[in-house]
Amino acid sequence: VGRRDILKYLAAIVGTGVVVGAGTYFLAPSKEVTTTVTTTVGGGGGVTTTVTSTVSGTPVKPEVEYTFWMADHGSPGSSFWAPAYKGVEDAIKMLSATGLAKINLKHTYTNEDYAKEADDLKTAVASKPDGILFTVPSDPMLFDATVREGVKKGIPFIALNCNDPRPPEQMMPYLFYVGENAYEVGPALGRDLSRWIKEHNSFTPKNALLCNPVAGHYIWETRLRLFGEYVKNNFGANVVTQVTGIELPKYPEIIRALLTQYPNTDLIVASGGALDAMWSVFAELGKKPGKDILVVGIDPTAGVMQHIKSGEIVCCFDQQQYLQGFIPVLMMYMYLRHGFSFYGTVSTGPFIINETNVDRVIKSAEEGFR
Repeated sequence: VGRRDILKYLAAIVGTGVVVGAGTYFLAPSKEVTTTVTTTVGGGGGVTTTVTSTVSGTPVKPEVEYTFWMADHGSPGSSFWAPAYKGVEDAIKMLSATGLAKINLKHTYTNEDYAKEADDLKTAVASKPDGILFTVPSDPMLFDATVREGVKKGIPFIALNCNDPRPPEQMMPYLFYVGENAYEVGPALGRDLSRWIKEHNSFTPKNALLCNPVAGHYIWETRLRLFGEYVKNNFGANVVTQVTGIELPKYPEIIRALLTQYPNTDLIVASGGALDAMWSVFAELGKKPGKDILVVGIDPTAGVMQHIKSGEIVCCFDQQQYLQGFIPVLMMYMYLRHGFSFYGTVSTGPFIINETNVDRVIKSAEEGFR
C-alpha cells in the first residue's frame, strides 16, 4: 500500500463522518453530496434482495471496480452469521469510503445445506467474478473440482469460517484460510476449564456430555473430540458425545432425555444457542450450573455471556466471525490490486471468553461485532 493509499485511509477517518453502503464516494470535509447506491446480495433459494444506503461526501471515481462472490453455508437470520456478514459489509464500505475500490458483491447462503453450497460455487465459477470467498463445512470433495476449475480460469479463492482439513498436497488451491484453528479449540477450552476449577476451588468433573449440532461437520467433530481427550487425560472423565441437531426449539426435550439417560453428567459442552435453549432444563432437573454441573460454551450468545458473568458458565470459545468476513474482503482486494496474500491459516480463534474479559466482549456484541 502506497503513501497515497495511506492518506486516503487517514482522510476517511478524519473526514465528515461514517460512510454506509458499497458506494463509490470518498469522504472529504469540504463539500457534501448525497447519493443513493445499491449492493445486490443473493439470498438462499435464488432470491435476490437489494440493500440501499445513502453516502455523503465528495464524489471521486474509484481506482478499481471488482466483483466478488461469497458462497457460504450460513443464514442472514442467524445470530452466529450476522457478525461475519457485517464484517463483509464494513470492509466493502471502507474500500468505498477511501476511494480505493468499488466492490460488487454477489452473496449466496444455504443454511447448512452443503450440497446447495456446492451448486452455488459452480454457479459462481461460471459467472467468472474477480474473486470468490467460500466456506468448506463438510467433505471437501464436494467443492474440490469446482475450485480447481475456477483457479484454472484465473479466479482466486479465499476460504473462511471452515477450511479444507486435508494435507497440503491434497488441499484445494485457495490462497489462504481465515477462521478458527479447530485443533486448538478443545485443548484451549480444557485449559481454561482447569484454570477455573483451580481458581474457584471447584470439583473435578467425571462425566462429560458433548453436544454436536451437525453430524459430519468436521470442525464440530474435531473440537469435541479433542476436548473429550483433554478431560479424559486430565480429569479421568467419561465422555459421551451426542448429535443433537440444529433445531433449537427441540433442545429442552433432547437435553432432558439425555440428562435423564446420563444422570451423573457433571460437565456439558454445547453451542451458545443450544445452551440458551436448554437452560430451563437444568433447574427443572435440580441441577445448578457452576455448582454441581460445569457448563462450557462454543460460539457465544448474549445469554451465554451473562451466564459467564454470573459464574454459571465457565467459559466459551469465540471464533470472532466478524474478522472472518472483514479480512477476506480486504485481502481479496489487496491480492487483486497489489498481489499481496497471506499464507496458510489466518487464525481468528480460539479466543476464550471467561470472567476476566466478558464485560468487554458484551460491549463488542452490543455494537454488532459479535
